[in-house]
Amino acid sequence: MSSQAEIWHSVYLALGSNLGDRTAHLRYAVRELSEISGMRVLKTSPVYKTAPEGGVASQDFYNACAMIETKLAPTQLLGTLLAIESAAGRVRKKPLDDRILDIDILFFDNLIVDDAGLVLPHPRFEKRLFVLQPLHDIAPEFIDPKSGLKIRELLGACDDRGAIERMPYGIDPDRMRA
Repeated sequence: MSSQAEIWHSVYLALGSNLGDRTAHLRYAVRELSEISGMRVLKTSPVYKTAPEGGVASQDFYNACAMIETKLAPTQLLGTLLAIESAAGRVRKKPLDDRILDIDILFFDNLIVDDAGLVLPHPRFEKRLFVLQPLHDIAPEFIDPKSGLKIRELLGACDDRGAIERMPYGIDPDRMRA
């Protein structure tokens, strides 16, 4: 009998929250991800505080990024992330509205996907400082498969000059364990 080797995928996620205990919501997401079979949280960025932009959200956001490895396929991972958001209490009302928890797939390996339910790399990530800065903290040399540019290059070229404040703590799952 032949055995198929396990395939682990490298994934970068963006996490955000602007309701309630925002740090606790981000930590909840990382803890949930780390407890899923076939998934490992490898790195997390510092947390950044940013003002809401372009939508109807009223509170400042806390944002971070995480690097994970998973055996899940992209659509399976998306379903898992939506379930984590829902379990945290997220209710989807309008785009860009306040949210307890938001988890987006930025990159899944080097895939480029443009389906109705999933677009990879995540649309407009390269225009958002609140995504690029924490992503740069954990993967400055990662190459965007669409543009061919490194994250550090995208950060340097980003026109978004919105206020962003690095918080004095992170959401590292290893530091959450007693």
